Amino acid sequence: MYKIYFLIILIFFNCSSQKDHKENCIIGEKLNIPCTKEYNPVCGCNGVTYSNKCVAKSFGVNDWTLGKC
Repeated sequence: MYKIYFLIILIFFNCSSQKDHKENCIIGEKLNIPCTKEYNPVCGCNGVTYSNKCVAKSFGVNDWTLGKC
């Protein structure tokens, strides 16, 4: 019985921490930064592929990984 409660609590906290990360990954405003047009794709923490790091930053994305989503 205790294992079920523990599992439910673990799932709840894991999902809420993922939600917080996704909400905090974008600063909420588009920045006006000049970027090159080089194609070096990055996957933003919001699940969107951007053409390069600079473009991701210009959309307010704080965290990304290299490559397409």
